[in-house]
Amino acid sequence: MGLLSKFRRQPNEPDIQDNSSNDVEFNKQEDGPLHIFNWRVIYMGVLVSMGGFIFGYDTGQISGFLEMPDFLERFADSTDPDTGAPKFSNGRSGTIVGLLSIGTLIGALIAAPVADKFGRKYSIVFWNLIFCVGVIVQIVTTTTWYQSYGVPEHHPVVTNEIREIKTKLDAEQAGGGKHPWYEIFTGPRMAYRTLLGITLQALQQLTGANFFFYYGTTIFTATGLSNSYVTSMILGAVNFGCTFPGLYFVDRFGRRPCLMAGAAWMFMCFIVFASVGHFALDQNDPTNTPKAGSAMIVFACLFIAAFASTWGPMVWAVVGEIYPSRYRAKCMGLATASNWVWNFLISFFTPYITGAIDYRYGYVFAACCFAAFVVTFFFVCESQGRSLEEIDTMYVFGVKAWKSKNWQPPEGEDLTTLDNTYLTPGARDIRKPTAERRENAGVEDVEKKDVYHPVQQE
Repeated sequence: MGLLSKFRRQPNEPDIQDNSSNDVEFNKQEDGPLHIFNWRVIYMGVLVSMGGFIFGYDTGQISGFLEMPDFLERFADSTDPDTGAPKFSNGRSGTIVGLLSIGTLIGALIAAPVADKFGRKYSIVFWNLIFCVGVIVQIVTTTTWYQSYGVPEHHPVVTNEIREIKTKLDAEQAGGGKHPWYEIFTGPRMAYRTLLGITLQALQQLTGANFFFYYGTTIFTATGLSNSYVTSMILGAVNFGCTFPGLYFVDRFGRRPCLMAGAAWMFMCFIVFASVGHFALDQNDPTNTPKAGSAMIVFACLFIAAFASTWGPMVWAVVGEIYPSRYRAKCMGLATASNWVWNFLISFFTPYITGAIDYRYGYVFAACCFAAFVVTFFFVCESQGRSLEEIDTMYVFGVKAWKSKNWQPPEGEDLTTLDNTYLTPGARDIRKPTAERRENAGVEDVEKKDVYHPVQQE
């Protein structure tokens, strides 16, 4: 939680647990938020993200393996009738690429219950032990360790943060304890958000990025390149390099404009890629049309640049923001499962589809990019600069997505979110108790008159 801060405890500071003197002493300290963005937090984030680095390495390997002579000699199940060289059938190549997605699909489905039961920290440790990538940094929680850095055990900001967590847990318990899976569809505006997350993750795959990542070497070999591995390396470099500008774009322009601009850009790139590949490229002898092959490579790189700076990283951020905390693990599990289902379907069926319609396959992805633009415009609320509570309130109130940028939260009252409310049985209505009743965290303290239905606001 980033509890290590720049606050330093004075040598003779009284015990934090002495209530009478602590209040006075705490008032002398700076009452601002803790500096949570420090080197320890960055170090933790880098280590955890190494899992993504290893996964990306595995993903990039697949494309190269499919064209590697030694790999073909060992595992190919057919031969080229013209040259007699070993080759993969459509079924074998689709299975090789798709098995990775099957594993990730299974992991996505069981990640939510494991995370809810054992917590995020231990689930990360468990999965990394299976993946054998090393040691996950541990969050030290001993009093001695905090005291050695001069961080009070009960700093007021830390106490307030823990109190907020407890309030949410009390509300969850008062609302019926553990919330079953079906509530992610029956809860107020939850079906909308659950399906939106599933759709966004599906569209991230249907943009067609993995068409290049998984089959890039094969694709560019067919364009007449003598060394298609170099092109795959270039695509990987573009994917890596363009991720960083995306961090600036999302903070400068917001989620919705970036996602819509990225979808439009990718739509244009696939239209050109498919048109050149089908109409201009000599598929029987690509060396006769080198300019067409070069144009396809250029627009493939432009596509990857758009994907890496918009839909690649931003979808994960948007999907993580639209759910209330009590349902986030379950909804994220379903959304991630949707991502890997489509990942598998695309990777498995791509050889069959390209064999039937060649580069016109790009028109299918172009249509999906257009659909991504439409979904973003009509259904994704702008979350730039908003707290998770404000985002939750926007969806509960049914704020129009295209008006969400200028929406202002209600003043003079607590935000209505699914994390500070009590749900009736089946989660079909909301009970919002007063602050006094919320302290007791008891269902019996919530009167029937507190039950209300979310109203539509614009």
